[in-house]
Amino acid sequence: MKIISVDESMSAGIKKFVAENSIDIEIQADGGDLKIEDTSAEKQDCTLSVLYSRGRISCSTARAIAKNIEIPLAAMGELLNHLNIKVKQCELGCF
Repeated sequence: MKIISVDESMSAGIKKFVAENSIDIEIQADGGDLKIEDTSAEKQDCTLSVLYSRGRISCSTARAIAKNIEIPLAAMGELLNHLNIKVKQCELGCF
């Protein structure tokens, strides 16, 4: 099982979302395979190691993250929607 690190302020909401959507990842306060950060800046670009809530991400980066944390593309899409992350440069219509 892959681990996602989440800011304490977002922890309860992400844990609930993951449980409701049966996404097989563990949420913890620090460390892990991916970090989710809450940001006040709109449209900050997400990276392979950090997802910024209310940010944006390229399709290829989103697919690479899904592969890295071993979740289906559909689950990755739901996670991005939950975090209000917009997909840019969509290549296959996955999200």
